[in-house]
Formats: sequence, C-alpha cells, structure tokens
Amino acid sequence: MENQNQDFDRKKIVDFCGKNIRYIAAGVILIILVIVLAITVAGANKDKEGQKEGSGTEEQIPQEDDKDQEAENKPEEFAVDAIPEINTLMQNYYTSYASGDTAALEAFVTPLTDLEKNYIGIMSQYATGYENIHCYTKKGLAEGEYAVSVTSDMRFEGVENTAPGLSFFYIRTNESGAYYIDNVYSPFNLEKREVTLDSQMETFITEFEAQEDVAKLASDTQVKYEAALTADEALNTMITQTIPQALRDGSGSQPEEPKEPTENPEEGSQKPKEDQSEEPQEPEGGEQPEENQPQEPAAEQNTSETVYATSNINIRKEAREDSDKVGSALIGQSFTRTGTTEDGWSAIEFNGGKAYIKSEYLSTEKPEVPEGEEPQQSEDNNESSENNGGVNYVPEGKTLTLNNAMNIRKSMNEEAEKVGTAAPGDTITVVLSYKEGWTKVEWNGTTGYIRTDLLLNN
Repeated sequence: MENQNQDFDRKKIVDFCGKNIRYIAAGVILIILVIVLAITVAGANKDKEGQKEGSGTEEQIPQEDDKDQEAENKPEEFAVDAIPEINTLMQNYYTSYASGDTAALEAFVTPLTDLEKNYIGIMSQYATGYENIHCYTKKGLAEGEYAVSVTSDMRFEGVENTAPGLSFFYIRTNESGAYYIDNVYSPFNLEKREVTLDSQMETFITEFEAQEDVAKLASDTQVKYEAALTADEALNTMITQTIPQALRDGSGSQPEEPKEPTENPEEGSQKPKEDQSEEPQEPEGGEQPEENQPQEPAAEQNTSETVYATSNINIRKEAREDSDKVGSALIGQSFTRTGTTEDGWSAIEFNGGKAYIKSEYLSTEKPEVPEGEEPQQSEDNNESSENNGGVNYVPEGKTLTLNNAMNIRKSMNEEAEKVGTAAPGDTITVVLSYKEGWTKVEWNGTTGYIRTDLLLNN
C-alpha cells in the first residue's frame, strides 16, 4: 500500500512538472542569475577593499618623494670657517687692505681698479687692522666656487673700540687649483659698479642675500655695528665724519708741509702723517711737554667772524694737539670762528658742530693761494672762486652743465683712452673727486674721468 502511494506521488510530481515545465525552467534560470550576480558583486567589493588596503602604501610613496623634493629645495646652510684655505685667503685680504699693500692684493684679487687702489690708500691711513674674521660659506654657481659672507671687527688709529662689519665675497678657483677673489663681486664694486656685473651673478647674489640665515647674519651684524657707534663717540666720529671727509677731498693723509721728514710707519699699518706745522719748534732752552701728557683745554673767548686757512692744516676735535683729527683745512678755505683760547686755538663751525684749528694758521684776510692750488673763476661762471673756499674737489652728487667741451677718459691719466667728449651744454654728475686731480663723472649713461681743475673752472 505504501509503495502504491509513493508511485502515485511521483506520478503527480511528474505530471505537475510536465504541465509547468516553462515556469520551473524560468525559476531555475532566475536562481542561477541571482547566484551569478551575487558572486560578481562580492568579487567587486573584494577588489575595492584590496585597492583600498593597497592605497595606503601607494599614498606613502608620493609623500616620501615630496620630502625628498623639499630637502632638495631647502637652501644650503652656512658652513662656518669650514674651508681653511678660504679663511687664510680672507686673512691675507684684510691684512693687505689695512696696510694699503695693493701689490700683495693683486696676487689673489682680480680685477683691482685704480679707483679702488685710491680708496684702499685712503682707508689704510685710518684702519690699523681687522680682528675676529669669520667666513660663512655656501656653494657658488659652479664647482669650486663659493659665496662667502665675512664678519670682522675693524680697528682704527686712535680709537679704543672696533666696528663690526659684514662683507660679501665671491671665491673662484684658478687653473692651478688655488682660491682667489673675483673682485667684481666684492663690496667696493658692488657699490660703485665701476666694472659691469654679470646678470646671472647679480641674480644669484640677490637670492643669496634673501636667504633666511644670510639675512639674519646681516641683521645681527648691523645691530652690533649701531651699538658700537652709539657706545664710542670717537668711533662714531671716525666713521661718520673723518673718513667720509677724507674720501671727499681725495686725501686720506693729513696735508704735508714742505720739508716734512719722512715718517716710518709701524709694521703692518700706515698711519696718517702728522702736520708738522702744528708743532712749531720751541725756543732754545724751552721745555718740551712729556710724551702723551694730556693737555687741559683752555677757556674760550666768544667771537663771530669769518677766517681763512693760511696753510694746509689739521682740524681737531678739541683744542689740543693730541686730540682726534676730524678733518683738514686747505689753504684759502673759509670758516666761521666762534671763539678763541689763550693758548692759541680757534673754535670753528665744522660739519654742523664745533672743532678747533691753531689760531696761528688762520687769518681774517683771505691769503694768496699758490697758482694751481685754487681754481680760477671762469668768465661764464656765476659762482665766485671764494665760494669754492680753495677746495680741490667737486662735491659728490653735484650736477654740472658744462660751459666748454671736455674730454672724458677711462682712467685718471691724460694718455688714457677717451670715453667721449662732452659738448658745451651737456650735463654731468659727479661721482667722486680724487687727490690725483681727477673726478669721476657720469655722462650720457657712461662713467669716466675729467680733470678736477677743469670742472672747478667751469
């Protein structure tokens, strides 16, 4: 009985399947599609998870590259006194500069122009040396080249304290492998632009000075410099008055008197020559003051009058011969005298303040100036020669309109090649006058030299 029921059930199932085969097949296909879709989705999600997990490693690689790139772009830091040969080079440079030894400088400094030689000659008569020299180096534009910031303390004759300073130099290597200073990019020419700068180098120097550590070194040095000048009046006077005056009149030494004996400078420095006229001979039997004995200033009697220098003579800070020199007076130069002392000194107005000259070298009448030492007045000149005061220089920055044609030469020599000839009516601007009797000028976008006496006569 049980078997019959089983057969009956199978028959019913077969009949049912036969009658509904289309629906059953469609259901099976649907189930298969669902399974395939589920597998596909699961695989896709797995791939996404794998990519997400792997992306952490892929993102780290660019970060490491960024760090490497950042390190490459970071400016090089200073190497302080790291190259002994460069330290020795700069020591030799400053020693030669302070002593005025331009021949020694030319062995490792190039180019060294006549203009800078004149400047060195003036400075060497006031600077006695450089101390605490330190070299802050960075790589230059090419192999074997260096950009160097040099700090130093400059010492002056008769001044107790030093002046901190910072200067830029560009060091190259010559064919024999020795370092030398490319003087086109040293402080003097960077200021005067006597020799044309290469544009690539000029950009390099600008970018170098803008770097954070370079700018900080410059700022720190400037703070020390200003503090030194504030703390030491003699140092301030030397830097702000005495040396600028010497550079203006083109003579770093004090004016020499006839028959003055030759002075032997101390080794390693050149000192300004003392004006022997300030120390007249004592009568026979007269007592000589003890050396270095301080002289007390005498009381002044007030006055107000115009006086003239009867000789080339020193101007002193105080009314005594051992006082600091603040300038020099040229024969025929006029001053306003504001007082006199019993011991033979005159107080004068000088550079906005008071200074002193020995009264015996001043007169209320203008002296006769030897021919060639005072310019003659030009017929077309509206300014009198008295206004020149007997000076032998043209003020820096002064603009002149020429009354006559004048040759402009490449150097301070009448045999030198001409830059050109300035015509009457042309304007020139004075850069600086020199003791050699020449004045550097700017004319039609170029620079050159004209005889100073011609400009004074203009």
